[in-house]
Amino acid sequence: MHNGEEQLEGAIESILRQSLDDFELIVVDDGSTDRTPSLLQQFAARDPRVRVCRQDHGGIVAALNRGARLARAPYLARMDADDIAVPDRLAKQAAFLDSNADIAMVGGSVEYILGEGRRAQLRSLPTAPAEIAQRLMDGRHCFVHPTVMIRTDALAEVGGYRAAFEGAEDADLWLRLVERFRLANLPEIVLAKRVHPGQVSTRRMEQGIVRRLAAHASATLRRNTGQDPLRPDQAITTETLRRLGVDPETVQRELVQGYRTSLRAFQEAGDPEAAIRFFHGAHMPWRIRYALRTEYARALLQQARRDYAGQHRARAGLRLVQACVVRPALPLAKLATLARSFIPS
Repeated sequence: MHNGEEQLEGAIESILRQSLDDFELIVVDDGSTDRTPSLLQQFAARDPRVRVCRQDHGGIVAALNRGARLARAPYLARMDADDIAVPDRLAKQAAFLDSNADIAMVGGSVEYILGEGRRAQLRSLPTAPAEIAQRLMDGRHCFVHPTVMIRTDALAEVGGYRAAFEGAEDADLWLRLVERFRLANLPEIVLAKRVHPGQVSTRRMEQGIVRRLAAHASATLRRNTGQDPLRPDQAITTETLRRLGVDPETVQRELVQGYRTSLRAFQEAGDPEAAIRFFHGAHMPWRIRYALRTEYARALLQQARRDYAGQHRARAGLRLVQACVVRPALPLAKLATLARSFIPS
């Protein structure tokens, strides 16, 4: 973790209160400069199961690999500093791995904590190993990274996380694991994950998409040739994708989807203003901006309602006009309903 003071206590408490109490909690402090180090020391002094490791800031992959090297148990459960584990998460996942020796990793469903404490469950994830393997090879989503519990020896066998894929280190790991092992998900919710604007950076998002595409292209080539086309320390760029056979149209389509997902996440978290700032601040080509005009217009409409409710009627009217200009084809009934709400009774 890095500078996780805001939600750290709730995350650690959710682990210390697990129904399965025979574990070691390894916390890798990745060069935090806030109150994280002192909070961690307080937990370590209070509970001998807490083991704190501090390192210079090196990024998530360095922290994940450091934690994995320190692990002494046969199973390794992953979690972020702002997540909340359900009380029986460790017990359920450990029991599943105990009963299924052929499964190397098990994830689970997740509940998102949105703005103002609202909660929403992620759509269903595949649970059967065969379906998961096929979906991963098709480039589809199968796991939420902080939910997984993995066999420590399986993680070591595939070489751990690879720094070249930071931002998509999980996708790269799943693809290398599924080439050798069977993977599964529990249908139950095992984790509550917070969604907040600070998690989204356009630069990190774009890098993650490029590296995820590279991970899938590399996996395809490994299956076809038996050789990995990328070195573990190789820089991955759009030129790398071209050499791996990923066409520019695919890159643009995935970037559009990434931006769209981020804009919707802001809106679902109840922060349309952040979605608007995100859209304005992103250095995206005009073709991508054009493809995202509906999501942008919806954010404008959502913010217009908030402005009007807060008695900022002039600003609300401006947002409404902007939405109509950006996306004239928005449902007329929706616009008419909103417009009527601006007229005092």
